[in-house]
Amino acid sequence: MIKECEKVDNVILGAGAAGLFLAGELRSQKNLIIEKNSRPGKKIIVSGGGRCNFTNINIKPQDFQTYGKRVFSNVFKAYTQNDFINLVDKSGIDFYEKKLGQLFCKKRSTDILNLLINRINQKKTKVLYNTEIQDFHISKIDDGFIIKLESKHYQCKNLIVACGGPPMPKIGGTNLATRIAQKFNIEWSKFLPALVPAFQKGTTSFSGLSMPVKIKIKNKIIYDDILFTHRGFSGPAILKMTLWAELGDNYFINWEPEGRLRSLISKNSNKKLSDTFSSIFPKRFFEFFQTRLNLEDKKTPIPKKLINQIIQTLENDRYEYSNNEGFNKAEVAKGGISLSELNSKSLECKKVPGLYFIGEAVDTTGLLGGYNFQWAWSSAFVSGKNINNNLL
Repeated sequence: MIKECEKVDNVILGAGAAGLFLAGELRSQKNLIIEKNSRPGKKIIVSGGGRCNFTNINIKPQDFQTYGKRVFSNVFKAYTQNDFINLVDKSGIDFYEKKLGQLFCKKRSTDILNLLINRINQKKTKVLYNTEIQDFHISKIDDGFIIKLESKHYQCKNLIVACGGPPMPKIGGTNLATRIAQKFNIEWSKFLPALVPAFQKGTTSFSGLSMPVKIKIKNKIIYDDILFTHRGFSGPAILKMTLWAELGDNYFINWEPEGRLRSLISKNSNKKLSDTFSSIFPKRFFEFFQTRLNLEDKKTPIPKKLINQIIQTLENDRYEYSNNEGFNKAEVAKGGISLSELNSKSLECKKVPGLYFIGEAVDTTGLLGGYNFQWAWSSAFVSGKNINNNLL
């Protein structure tokens, strides 16, 4: 039995940040959004502790891991963080800068979600919720694509993959993008967890301990807070580190970036080492560090050789990134569709006209702090602009 086939201009896979923003750009066209969840923007809602860190004032290319610098540059020049900030401002949403250029809603993350939904032409756009699509549901035809769903088939000129990556599978994370790429012989790299807590032995007793540190990983230096957990390290410093690190890499923690301890140890030779530490660090940190060097907590003057050993370890404490907490805890995924396969100004596939990849589906991943939402807005904008221009 041949099923009914409805014609639309565009099918968008995913009602997340990139997909919703794109639908708002395609107001004059007939669109279908296919979403596996029962409602849109689940990741938007939970982001930023419920206040959505929607962009960052200080977007810079070096804050992203990407292998397509020219494409990346074109996308961000076309739609900058200032463009999205202006959109948020004009909508009347109150927001504030928390730190390091991170912008959050003052009230709730649903303010951003409602902004995106309100931009969509409801008369022209239909959303199918609770609908999970597989790569084998998609067929290429001369003038577009056929999407074969159980209830109905859809024919479209453009298919835009905006379904993100595997992180947070409980709220819709999927590797559909790479399965579609494989179907059409498009180059891609395996999704890997990023911005994710790292496993590390010996932290359980110190869970909840937090402090500012400097982390060196390869040629990157990260200044931010570390958090001890039952299973290892977390906090923004560690999450950012995992963007650049591969499993098996060594990373180095400077526990005391300001370099005050050497002087204090020399001045306070009549004090216990733990008392000197507690004047700079949280109290429990000495217990953790004590086990690293098997230190005795005595009042007697400390030999210069031991002082040097303490300072050297404090400033350059080596750890191996052996494993992490996986996609269930990862903020984003690194990997995805290679930018070399996409048009530098539209993110349309060079091999498959009418097929676009945007947002987290693309092999471009930014630091923690609003960077990846901005990639969603910018990548959706350039695709939308190209699709609209093709109508003229």
